[in-house]
Amino acid sequence: GAGRYVASVQEVSGTTFFPGTASTYTWSPRALDLPQDYSVRALGELGKNLMIGTWKGNNVYEQRVADIFPWDRISDSFNLPIKLHESSVNAELNVNNLLYFIAGLKGKLFVTDGSSVQELGQIPQHIYDLSNDYIDIFPGAMAYSDGKVLIGIGRQTAVGNASYAHLWSYDLKTGAWAIENTISQGVTSAGKIGSVAALGD
Repeated sequence: GAGRYVASVQEVSGTTFFPGTASTYTWSPRALDLPQDYSVRALGELGKNLMIGTWKGNNVYEQRVADIFPWDRISDSFNLPIKLHESSVNAELNVNNLLYFIAGLKGKLFVTDGSSVQELGQIPQHIYDLSNDYIDIFPGAMAYSDGKVLIGIGRQTAVGNASYAHLWSYDLKTGAWAIENTISQGVTSAGKIGSVAALGD
């Protein structure tokens, strides 16, 4: 994703892809264009579709727009978008052919099968003062492990207060939220987790 465009790279038939040899692949910087004023933030997969999570504005917190554009990766345009009245689709994760995603500024978790959307809950707010701030979740900060969706969050401080970087989990069976790990706490600069990966146990 780059701005409102989705780029693609495809191996040329009969060759072996090699990044340093342009004749082995076709690069399309604008394989898909989204409507004006949208920006790509997160990418996920659901069945054959690439699920393109977006936002609008100069910053993710400016407009309450969080639309997901499904694209089959070969058509000239996308399918009917999934629209939410939140600020930005922040991260996406496929588990058992369902797309889990975080949208908005308060850490709300949603799930979709590609047509209907259900809000599952949100990261508990009682330990954060979000009166002037928001929870910052990067596109790579979701993973699946042992029946749980793992979410790395940073508390983005708008007024220079102490910030936090926590690894939360949402149990898909019980619906319980838990802090699995504290990366940093009480620092004056904004704490952020760029990505989460589950390895072994």
